[in-house]
Amino acid sequence: MWAHDSYRNESFCFQLPYLPDVKYCHQLNQMKILLLNILIIFCLSTYAQQENKSNVVVIRVESKIMSDYRDVMICLPAGYSKERKYPVSYLLDGETLFDGHKSVVDFLSQKNVIPEMIIVGVVNNRLFDLTHSKTL
Repeated sequence: MWAHDSYRNESFCFQLPYLPDVKYCHQLNQMKILLLNILIIFCLSTYAQQENKSNVVVIRVESKIMSDYRDVMICLPAGYSKERKYPVSYLLDGETLFDGHKSVVDFLSQKNVIPEMIIVGVVNNRLFDLTHSKTL
């Protein structure tokens, strides 16, 4: 073993006083903490996404004019009642705007800034919608 190797090992590892047979390596511990934090963040973000979509229903609507299908995402408020009337928010790019819009509406309605509302998002096929069917 080279002299600089022993110096390098001693700078990162040291003996724990209460466990004399175990070397504590600071660099290894930092890696474990980093991996644990990444795992926790991943799990929380996955849970938040699943919770956000828990009361979303997706239906498929056929368009005879366009000869195509559209998926429509519908989210009812948490305390939905058929006897009550709700405002409706329509989103044309539902595949990208729906989750963020639902989060904002949920937050603001819980704070009584806006009323609870039904959210409807139409999922678009951007390639099909924004290209010509015939060449000019």
